[in-house]
Amino acid sequence: MKEWILNGVKAYGTLYLSTLWGIWKSRNGLVFEELDKPVWEIVYSAISFATVIQRSLASPHTVRDPVLVRWEAPGGSNFALNIDGSVMGNKAGFGGLVRNSAGEWLMGFFGHLDDKDILFTELMAILRGLQLCWDKDIRNIQCWSVSKTAVTLILRGVSHFHKYANF
Repeated sequence: MKEWILNGVKAYGTLYLSTLWGIWKSRNGLVFEELDKPVWEIVYSAISFATVIQRSLASPHTVRDPVLVRWEAPGGSNFALNIDGSVMGNKAGFGGLVRNSAGEWLMGFFGHLDDKDILFTELMAILRGLQLCWDKDIRNIQCWSVSKTAVTLILRGVSHFHKYANF
């Protein structure tokens, strides 16, 4: 690691790292999204972030046994469709991938939306993923989503007055 970084960390600790992070985020915002943040906002964010880090490190933590989690291939003649949606600020997008019964990647997809509603984004991810599978003649599909609300709406159905009943 560069000496100037190590010296800064030794002298200023988390505030130094938070400031570097804030400058990096601001630079990327300016380059990629044309967001020009004022200096006071970068400084305020760095101080807030450093405070959160210091408080979290100072408070006692309970260490739990790790829970190992892994993805399981669907097996048999089934295919797995894994999807997810995300909304951040004024951007919304979704994506997913399809794997065969051995867990091997077959294809992926993504999309962007103007609607900034996370439920709509998750539902569109499921719809687009299922449409892609159907178009590729894949029928035995296990669809995996972390959106409990979207899955519940699909499994239980909704009134035709629901906001997304006929999208």
